[in-house]
Amino acid sequence: MQALHAGKKETAWVECNNQVSTSLELRKSPASIGLIPGIIEKGVKVMLFAGDEDLICNYKGIERTIARLDWGGEQGLGVSEVVSILIG
Repeated sequence: MQALHAGKKETAWVECNNQVSTSLELRKSPASIGLIPGIIEKGVKVMLFAGDEDLICNYKGIERTIARLDWGGEQGLGVSEVVSILIG
């Protein structure tokens, strides 16, 4: 939890500022599904994270992306370990 800076937050939740997300959006950037396999095959450990109670983050999209990944002769998670972390 410390490595992720995921301590308990005692303040109220506030949705992101749309101006920030719009500024970070690159419509011509490559899709992650095309980049992640090369990163994994180079030996970089990858963690895709979505909160289990976050209605804004698209955890279903992350799950579908993982299921469709083709890397190192494997599809999806292959022989990788699935880890669930409960915070709080």
